[in-house]
Formats: sequence, structure tokens, C-alpha cells
Amino acid sequence: MQTAGQDNLAEELAASYASTGARSLAVKTFAFRMMADHANMAIGMRQVATAQGMTVPTSPSDTQIAEITAMSASHGGAFDKAYVAQEITRHKAMLQAYQGEVASGTDPAIKKYASDRLPVVQYNLKAAEALLSQS
Repeated sequence: MQTAGQDNLAEELAASYASTGARSLAVKTFAFRMMADHANMAIGMRQVATAQGMTVPTSPSDTQIAEITAMSASHGGAFDKAYVAQEITRHKAMLQAYQGEVASGTDPAIKKYASDRLPVVQYNLKAAEALLSQS
């Protein structure tokens, strides 16, 4: 839950930069979708965590913040490529984590959360990969 929570917050932060800093309309559109999808995922996660007596993080990890800060210093096409590359990396890691939880998780509520969100993560990874191939 800790890692997934930080991933959602990192996604929202990176997408907020991309929604204004991206050059490509396709990348900006993708960023708006990331903000919406990951805000919804965070809401679901908070509900599961609260029911399980867990807490969720309130900020991305220091490493994620550093990566996003470095990305935000780019401009134009370089920004777009850096953002999309980060999206692919983060979504691959999320996909692996969610699949692992579905396959071997022990808490039914967390397992269900991961299972329910897995298609969103898969879709977003494919969408990011498609953006990379367009640039």
C-alpha cells in the first residue's frame, strides 16, 4: 500500500506538470487522464486502507520527487519524451506490483483493490507506449 500510494501521488504530480508543460496535445491529454485515473485510484486506496486500519502516504517518495523535478526542467519535445519515459517506467513497476498482489496477496481487500485497478494500469501503460512510438 505504501508503494502504490506513493506511485499514485507521483503520477498526479508528474501529470500536473505535463498538463501545462507538454508540447504535444496528445501528451497533455494523456496527462489529464493520468490525473483523473490516479486520483480515483488514490480514493479507492484510502478507502481500503482505512477499512484495514492502514495509512497511506501523503507524498511521493524522495526519489520520485527528484525524478519529476528533473523532468520538469526540460522543455518542448524533451519534456514530452522525459514525461512519457517516466510514465512507462512507473506503469511497468505498478503493473508488476499489482500482478504480484493479485497472484500472491494475502489480504482479500487489498487483493481485490489490485485486481480491480489492474486493467487501468495496463491500459495506461499501453497508452504511454503508444505515445512513445508517436514521438
